[in-house]
Amino acid sequence: MKNSNPPSPQSQPENTKSDIPSDVTNKDVDLTNREALRLHLKAGTDEIPPRPGTPVTGPCWVPKHCILSHEGQWDIDNIYVPIRFNRIQYTGHVWAAYVKTGRFPDEGEQVCHSCDRKPCCNPDHVRIGTGKENIKEAMERGLMDPKFPARQGEKHPCAKLSDQDASEIKWLSRNIPLWYNHALSEHHTADEVLAILYGCTVAVIKRTKRLESWKNVTPIRPEKLPDAISVPPNAVPPPPDSDGPMKKHVESIRLAYQESTNKKHFVRDTAKMYGCTTTTIRAILNRENYKEIRPDIPAADLSKGGNKTLTDRQVQEIRATSDSYTFGRKGLQAALARHFGCTKTHIGKIIARLYRSNVPDDPSANIPLEKLVFKELTQRGSKHRRAKLTEDQAVEILRAVNAGEKVASLALKYPVTEPVIYKIRIGKGYPVAQALYLKEKSGNNEAQA
Repeated sequence: MKNSNPPSPQSQPENTKSDIPSDVTNKDVDLTNREALRLHLKAGTDEIPPRPGTPVTGPCWVPKHCILSHEGQWDIDNIYVPIRFNRIQYTGHVWAAYVKTGRFPDEGEQVCHSCDRKPCCNPDHVRIGTGKENIKEAMERGLMDPKFPARQGEKHPCAKLSDQDASEIKWLSRNIPLWYNHALSEHHTADEVLAILYGCTVAVIKRTKRLESWKNVTPIRPEKLPDAISVPPNAVPPPPDSDGPMKKHVESIRLAYQESTNKKHFVRDTAKMYGCTTTTIRAILNRENYKEIRPDIPAADLSKGGNKTLTDRQVQEIRATSDSYTFGRKGLQAALARHFGCTKTHIGKIIARLYRSNVPDDPSANIPLEKLVFKELTQRGSKHRRAKLTEDQAVEILRAVNAGEKVASLALKYPVTEPVIYKIRIGKGYPVAQALYLKEKSGNNEAQA
């Protein structure tokens, strides 16, 4: 939540800015002049004493527009604050690293704070390092639970297998001919047989086989190979969440929601607490899963928490409308989202049967396209209301990109962000400039020929 006049923290001293020129503004700055950028960063901040126990001596520079916490005070410790210079936006600590080193972090690098205060943008308090170094320092200073790495594998609250089972599944999935009889292919695949033998879902087997989960274990040959012939033809793998790892937490989650005073962020905070997804928590509160546990607790109305709850008939209409137009129409999901008052992500998950999969389909429930509102985007390129470049500038960017100039340097040269340069480079932005450049390029080729 933002506030135009945020209250000052109790520990905040009076900010002294005698060394900052009065004519320094926070709008335009030469990004190649790091000393000027340093003054701009300091001009928009308040000096806060460093946290005790940290290896820093100077004060922290906390931006004045720091986001308010739930208690109504400045969150001067745990919020990354975005800062914009010349229409280029990064968080404050990234700008501080640029002032100190003259470059932004590369892929795989992070900006590490020595003061343990996220919004601080004092260049003397930051450095560029790796993620492992950042986590190691956080554990050494007590900012992160040292048992966090131990929550991998079978110690994770959502684990459905043991480490031994996962190791055997990895080995068996790589040596299928040694134990799987292909005569069973009419009834069960190898993944289904493993799911039946180990009492988990097929999705767990596939994720383990593709190394998307259980990365901390190595393949181990079982002492006794499984007997796939003994699996009856009519056996089925356990359905999702029939007896899943969240079963022991369902009752406490539903009771906590009934007693919670902050229902807006309950789903997000609970998912972080139990190490699962927000979809799992919503399904528990909506009684879509684990219906047999405490049936006296009513289903939660998540529409009050900012989530749109659709009826079964509306779900059928969304799926039937999408399926009836096989080739689709541009903006169909966006039109359905506007029609039902929810997000495109919600619509996409319903169409893909990732959400509310228990609702049966009704092909006759499709909605005529005439009843949907489609938003046509007619403003493109420099004619768009939020365009920052002209067509000539876009053509110059195309020439520079094809000449080998880097995207980061072009973003600093022109008042745009790097994604805009990327879109121009791959042909998704400024179509008129793309046509002009192609015409110019073809003319040059003809002249050379």
